[in-house]
Amino acid sequence: MRTRFSDTDTESDVEHFFVLPLLTSRELLGIPDTAVMTKASLSTIEIGKGSNKKRYVPDYLVYNDGLPCMVVEAKRPDQTLQSALDEAQLYALEINKNFPSGVNPCAIVCATNGRSVWFADWDASEQIREFDTSDIKIGSKELEAVQKIACWDALIKSTSRLKRKITPKELQRAAEHLGENRVNLAKSGHNSLYAELEPILRKYFDPKDRELENLIVEKAYVSTEETTKYERSFEDHLRTRVIPLDDERSVEVKTNKRDAGTFGKILTQRTEDNQPFMQLVIGGVGSGKTTFLKRFFAHLLPSEIKRRVVYCRINFNVAPDDTDDLENWVCEYFIEHFRRHYSHVIDITTEAGIQSVFSQEIKNNSGAYAFLKKSSLKDYHKRIAEDILKWMSDPRVFAKAIARSVGGDRNCSLIVSFDNVDRRDRDSQLRIFQVGQWFMNSTRSLCIMTMRDETFEAYKDEKPLDAFLKSGNFYIRPPRFVDMVSKRLSLAISELSSSADETASYEIDGIGEVRYPKTAVGSYLTSVFVDLFKKRRNISTVLEGLSGRNARKSLEMFISILTSAHFDTRDFTQSALTTGQHTIQENTLLRALMRTNYLYFTPSHGFVRNLFDFPLTSSDMNHFLKSEILKFLIENRKKVGDTRYEGYFTVSFLQDEFSKFGFQKSDIRDTIDMLIADELIMAERQTREKVSTQSSVRVRPSGYVHMSILSGRLEYLSACALITPISDGQTAKQIGEKWQINVPHTDAKHGMKSEAALLFVQYLKSEQSRVTAGHVGLADETKPGWLLLKRATEAIGFTHGQTLLGEPAEIEFESLFDQ
Repeated sequence: MRTRFSDTDTESDVEHFFVLPLLTSRELLGIPDTAVMTKASLSTIEIGKGSNKKRYVPDYLVYNDGLPCMVVEAKRPDQTLQSALDEAQLYALEINKNFPSGVNPCAIVCATNGRSVWFADWDASEQIREFDTSDIKIGSKELEAVQKIACWDALIKSTSRLKRKITPKELQRAAEHLGENRVNLAKSGHNSLYAELEPILRKYFDPKDRELENLIVEKAYVSTEETTKYERSFEDHLRTRVIPLDDERSVEVKTNKRDAGTFGKILTQRTEDNQPFMQLVIGGVGSGKTTFLKRFFAHLLPSEIKRRVVYCRINFNVAPDDTDDLENWVCEYFIEHFRRHYSHVIDITTEAGIQSVFSQEIKNNSGAYAFLKKSSLKDYHKRIAEDILKWMSDPRVFAKAIARSVGGDRNCSLIVSFDNVDRRDRDSQLRIFQVGQWFMNSTRSLCIMTMRDETFEAYKDEKPLDAFLKSGNFYIRPPRFVDMVSKRLSLAISELSSSADETASYEIDGIGEVRYPKTAVGSYLTSVFVDLFKKRRNISTVLEGLSGRNARKSLEMFISILTSAHFDTRDFTQSALTTGQHTIQENTLLRALMRTNYLYFTPSHGFVRNLFDFPLTSSDMNHFLKSEILKFLIENRKKVGDTRYEGYFTVSFLQDEFSKFGFQKSDIRDTIDMLIADELIMAERQTREKVSTQSSVRVRPSGYVHMSILSGRLEYLSACALITPISDGQTAKQIGEKWQINVPHTDAKHGMKSEAALLFVQYLKSEQSRVTAGHVGLADETKPGWLLLKRATEAIGFTHGQTLLGEPAEIEFESLFDQ
C-alpha cells in the first residue's frame, strides 16, 4: 500500500494504490473483496437540497449481510477533503432514509486524498477523526485506531445489531428452553449390549484388519445371482438403472460364486493378448467396485491365468490432494507394491534383481561401458552403479523398467487397477484418468479404472472419455443393504455360535435353519436378523435411500442403530425368539437414525437432516424453500432441464423458477448450498464447494426419503420442532417444555411429542400464510410449503385447523410403495 502521493498523482492512483489495499488487505481493515462495491455497481442518487442538489455516486460502498455500512470517497492529492466528506454523508443519509426510524446501517463515511484519511459518523461532521496516511502502518497506533472504527469485525458487529432490529421477528429454538447446549451435549449412551456387541459388529461390518477384509470378500460377497429386488417405485428414486438406455456396448458386471461372467472372460482374453488396454468399471460411490475387484483377483480369476499375473491395486484414498505430480506418485506406489508382494517374481532389493530390471538400459550403454571397462574395472563397476542409482531415483524410469521386465523376461501380464478414484471430485477423476492412460502406455499394462457413474455420464462425449464410447465398459450395480447385512450377520452369528456353550436354532423361510448362541448378544443379533429378513420388511429400503446406494454408509448406519440406547435390547430379545411377534418399530428406527447415542436430534450427529431450517444468512426466514427445491427436483427427475443430463438443473434456472414466488436469488443459492451439505441433493461436480449460478444439481435418493417419507412422520416432525429456528417465542417455549427428558429415560413421552409436533405444524401454517400472503390467484397446490404441510398435518391428524379425534397410527414404510 502506498502512503505517499504527490500533486501529479490522480484520483485513480489514490483509489488503486491506497483505498483498495487499505480496505481489503488482511493486515489492515480485512474487508472481503466481494463486500466492496465499486462505482460501476452503484446507483446514482440525488443528494443535497435546493441549489446544492446534485446527482452523485461514491467511489466505494461497503456491504455486510446485505446492508450498506460504509461510504468511501476518494479525491486527488491536491484536493481538500471537506467536500468529499460532505458528499459521502449526504449519500449515507439518502441510504438510511430507506430503513425504519432508528435504523441507520450506513453509519461510517470515509474520505481520502492519499495524504490524509478522514473518518466520521454519517450524521456528525464535527467529529472527524483525521489521520496522515504515512502514519497508517502495520503495528502503528494510528492503524489500530482506524481498525477500531472500520475493520471488518467492527462493521459486522454494527450491522448484526441492526439486522436483528429490522428482522420482523426474533428467532428462537425450542431447544434453548432445555438449558444451554443441552441438545448437543446430552448423551443417551449406548444400549446394554454395546460392550459385547460393538466389537463383533465392527469386525464384520467395518473391518480394518486385512485378514478380516479378505474373509468378508470370500464369505460375505453378494453375487449378482444372490441380489434381491427393490420395490418397483423406490427403485426408480434410487436410480438403480445401471446402464444408460443409449449405451448398447456396455454390460453390467454379473457374478456368481464361481466366476465373473463376461467381465471375467474379457479380462482373461485381454490378459492373454498381453497388450496395453484400459478397462473402465463404472458405478456409484460405495457401489462395491473395490470389493468386486478384490474378490475377482483373489477368487474368480482362473488359476492358470492367475499364476502369471502381476496385479497391483493403486489406492487413491491415500493419494495426495495435489494432482500436479500424480505420475510420480503412481509410479512410486507401484514400485513399493511390487517390492512388497512380488519379490518371488523379481526381487528388486538384490543385485541380481536390479540388474535384471535394468538389463535393457545397461545393454543400451554397453558400448560406452566397454571403453570404461578396458581402462578401469573399478571405474566400470562404479559407473554402472551410479547409473542404476540414477535410474532408480526416477520413479517413472524405475516403474517402466519393472513393467518391461515382468512382461518380457518373465512372460507375465501386468494388471493395475486404479481404485477409489470415485471419491475424488470431477476434475481430480478426469486428471487421474489421464494419468492412468499415461501409465498404461508407459508400462504397456492392462489398466482397470474405477469411475463414478455421474462423472462418466456427464463427460463421456468429451475428451478424454469420448474414446471409450466405442468400447465396452462395465457397470456395477451396488448390492442391496438387506443382502449385505444378511451375509455379514450370518458370519457374526456363526462365530458366536462356534464359541458358545449352548446354542439354539430358528427356521427362517427361504433361508433355512439358523443356529445361534443362547447369549444376550447372540439372541439380539438373531432376533434382528429374523425381524428384518424373515419378514422382508421395507425398513431396510429406507436405510438404502438415506445412504444413497452407498454400501459403506449403509453399514455404518446399521452399526449405529443396533448399538443405540434408543433400541431397548432387553424387550427385543425377550420376545422376538420366544413368540416371534416382536418387530422393529418404525419410530424406534427413526429415533436411532436421528439421535444415534444422543438424547435429542441434531443433524450433526445423526443420519437425518432437518427439512424446515434455513441458512441464517437468509434475507427472509423461510421454512419452505428447502422442500420446494426438493419437490421440484423430484417431480422433474426424469426431465432434461437446461443441462444435457436427465434430472440436472442449473442454479440460475432454479433461481428464476423460485424468485417468482418471492424468494431472493441469494437465498435460493444459499439454500442449494445447504441442501448439498445435507446430502439431499448433489452437484454435478460432486463436491461440497459453494455453487455458482452455472452449477447444476439433482436430487439424491436421501432427498426423496426426507421429502416423501420423513416429512409425514410424527417422530420426525416433533424432533425437528425442537431445533428449527422459529419466530414465535411463546411457541418455542411450549415446545421446549414438552421435550424435557428425565434421566434415566431416553425419550420424552409420546403424548408430549405429539403435542410438540402439533404446535410446530400450527406455527408452520401461520408462517406459510405470511409467506404466501401476496400470492393472490394461485391454487393452494402451487403455493410454497403446501405439499410439506399436507404431509405434516396428515401425520398428526391436524388438517385445515381442526384436530382429528384419537391418536393417528403412523403409517408403516410398506404403504408408501402403494402411493
